[in-house]
Amino acid sequence: MRGSDEHYNFRAGFTVECIFGGYLLGVRSDEFICFYDWEKGTLVRRIDACPKQVYWSDSGNSVALVLDDRFYYLRFDRSAIDTTEPDEEEGYEDAFIVEDEIVETVTSAMWLSECFIFTNDTNKLNYYIGGKVLSILNLENKMHILGYVPGQSKLYLIDN
Repeated sequence: MRGSDEHYNFRAGFTVECIFGGYLLGVRSDEFICFYDWEKGTLVRRIDACPKQVYWSDSGNSVALVLDDRFYYLRFDRSAIDTTEPDEEEGYEDAFIVEDEIVETVTSAMWLSECFIFTNDTNKLNYYIGGKVLSILNLENKMHILGYVPGQSKLYLIDN
């Protein structure tokens, strides 16, 4: 297959405000977000939230939906797609399980395995794991996470 061959034609059926990559294709309207399978273009799940950012773990098992003043930690259950029938407008009801809602303003973030690391609006570097948010460091000013280098075991941040 050549790189420019069309695999499938995708039409959202609603006004698209933003698109997110990751384990599933996230397409956000001004009222909800829909997740679609990359290969088939089928609706996996519609979620009634309007995230400003979507962060997937490397395994594709976890996702953080970041809104203005909070984020939702969801567990993605691939087996629900194989074992249940989808609703035409909502997708697979059990595809996502809401594990937690955390009232924090996330300014930058990334996943490190199944640990969600983020900076917030009060200049703290935090991580979320096992249902708890723990602070790593109080930052002197607003910083953004650039990434993690496993060989050095270092997390890199940058200011404006």
